[in-house]
Amino acid sequence: MKSPTQIAIFKFKKNLPAVLGLAYFCVWLAVSIFAYFISPDDTQNANNQRLELGKKPPNTHVFALTLPLSQTNMQESQQKVGFFTLLWKGKPQISSDILLKNADISIQKNKIYFTTLSGAKESIAVEKFGFSGSNLSEFRNKFLKERVFRLGTDSYGRDLLSRLLLGSRVSIAVGLLSALLSVFIGIIIGCVAGYFGGKTDNLLMWFISVVWSLPTLLLAIVLGFVMGTGFWQLMLAIALSTWVEVARMVRGQVLGIRNLQYIEATKSLAYPAWRVMFRHILPNIFSPIIVLAVANFGSAVLIESGMSFLGLGVELGVPTWGRMIFEGYTFIVFENGKWLAIFPGLALISLIISINLIGNGLRDSLL
Repeated sequence: MKSPTQIAIFKFKKNLPAVLGLAYFCVWLAVSIFAYFISPDDTQNANNQRLELGKKPPNTHVFALTLPLSQTNMQESQQKVGFFTLLWKGKPQISSDILLKNADISIQKNKIYFTTLSGAKESIAVEKFGFSGSNLSEFRNKFLKERVFRLGTDSYGRDLLSRLLLGSRVSIAVGLLSALLSVFIGIIIGCVAGYFGGKTDNLLMWFISVVWSLPTLLLAIVLGFVMGTGFWQLMLAIALSTWVEVARMVRGQVLGIRNLQYIEATKSLAYPAWRVMFRHILPNIFSPIIVLAVANFGSAVLIESGMSFLGLGVELGVPTWGRMIFEGYTFIVFENGKWLAIFPGLALISLIISINLIGNGLRDSLL
C-alpha cells in the first residue's frame, strides 16, 4: 500500500505542466548558482563597462586587445581563482579591452599597431602587455580576443546575457528566503491564534486584519524605504508584507483540529502547548502550507522585481531583472534597444509561470 507521500508524488508526476514547470525552475536554479561559470563576462556582477559598445544589438561580434591593468594584475592573472570564490564573486577584473574595428594588428619597433572601433589608427608599447618578443602569432593568441554578445549590450556596453544570468540570483534568492521567512512568521502567529483562542485570537486577528488591509506591494515599498536598500533589507521587507495569508490559513486549520480527540489526549497528558502545536497539529496541516509557500515564492519574486524597478532593491551595480527592465523600458517605444527590457521581462514572466505551474501541481496532488 502506498503512503500519502508516494501518492502525492505519483499525482504530481502525472501532471505534465507541473513537471515542466519544475524542470524549467530547476534550470534557472542551476543557472543562478553557477552563473559565473557560464557567463561570458565572469567578472564580479558582470560589470565590465565598454561605453563604445552601448546598446549593441544581439549577436554582436567585436575584436578586442586585453590590456592588463597593472603588473600586479598580470601576476594575479597567473593565479587560479578558487572554486568557491569564483562561484560566489566571480573573477577580479584584471584587464581592460581596447576595442578594434577589425582583427588586423601588427608589431613594429616594439609597438603594436591597430585600428580602434571608432576608426582611429593607434599604437601602444608591447611591454605594457607584459609581452617580450616580436612574434605576432603568439601575441594574437594571447591578447587578441573575439567578444560575442549573444543578447547584445546595455547602455554602458555591459554584456546583457551575463547580467541576465546573474540577475536570476537575486530574484530566486530573495524570493526563496522571503517566502520561507513569511511562512515561518505566519505559522507562529496562526498556530498561537488558533490554538489559544479567546482574547489572544481576537488580538492577533485584529493585527492580521490591519496588515491584510494594506496592499502587499505598498507595504513592502514602505518597509523598503524605512530599512534602506540591500539584499537582506529587501528580503525582510518582502517577508514582513507576505505572511498574512499563511497566518490566516494556519489559524483556520488549527481551529478545525484543536478539538479533535487525539489533540484532547495530548492535553490530558499535560504536554506543553508548543509541543501540541508543532508536533501534533502542524504535521497534519503541512500540505496546504506547502502550496501557499510556493504561491508566496512567486509573489515574492514579482515584488522583488517591482521594488528593484522602483530603485528600492539591492545595491546599484548588482544585476537584477527589475532594474534591467527599468534601465531598458524607455527604449521599447522611443529609441533603438528594445532587447534591453524584453529579454529580462521574458525571463521574469517565464519564471513566474513555472512557479505557478508548480504550485498548481502541488495543490492538485496534496489537497
